[in-house]
Amino acid sequence: MSKKSSVPDLSRRHFIGASCCAAVGATGLLSSLASLRLIAAAASPANGPQVPSAAAAIGSDYKALVCLFLQGGNDANNLIVPSDPSGYAAYAAARSNLALPQIGLLPISPKTSDGRAFSLHPAVPELQALFASGKAALLGNVGTLVYPTTKAQYTAGSVPLPPQLFSHNDQQVQWQNSVPDKPTATGWGGRLADLVNAFNSNNQISMSISLAGTNYFQVGNQVTQYAVTTNGAVSFAGTTGGNNPIRYQAQKDLFATSQPNLFDAAFAGK
Repeated sequence: MSKKSSVPDLSRRHFIGASCCAAVGATGLLSSLASLRLIAAAASPANGPQVPSAAAAIGSDYKALVCLFLQGGNDANNLIVPSDPSGYAAYAAARSNLALPQIGLLPISPKTSDGRAFSLHPAVPELQALFASGKAALLGNVGTLVYPTTKAQYTAGSVPLPPQLFSHNDQQVQWQNSVPDKPTATGWGGRLADLVNAFNSNNQISMSISLAGTNYFQVGNQVTQYAVTTNGAVSFAGTTGGNNPIRYQAQKDLFATSQPNLFDAAFAGK
């Protein structure tokens, strides 16, 4: 993040609060799993989905991996700021009019030190508290490069580089698929779901759920992501149940029709 702006901060805080805390918290997730039984709901619109008990929906050994991808990017140089005299001077010289004033920066104390000091942006006191309690870590000097690359190596083309290295959209996709040296059709979340899907005893709903639409991260070879909203399952407005049963039946017939074209078949499967 660069200069503090009330609009990005507000939208990001609302996103994390609404999507993360409300929708995938323990109570919210259980409620969602109880009401998002898409297969049963689609097959029996008149009766509605069968709501399982808490014990049936989530076992005692239930585990979830929650991933937040903040679309757009983060100005890491203004999130983690060097605060020792020489480090801050170099930062301020390089950042020109983007540099944050030292007054107001939030100091952090890493367990190990190379003699330098760092602080956080004034807008993230919660992150500072998590770091101080040992519940957050900062991993620096990471990116989508295939190998650690110097400017000389890049100019000479002496090491492999990611495809479309300076394309923002391509690099965002590479963060989600974790394959930096070539294009790939799956994301690392989807590949992880493929590996552990055999342990999913309740397969009435996909083990890979998205609260923000479809994405590259959750694309697997076997497991298909299920996109919902914080209000529940996504449905065809005005077509289910008693609203328009003829149109609803026509849509089900279309989806059930054998498709000679692979693209049509893949679309119908979504």
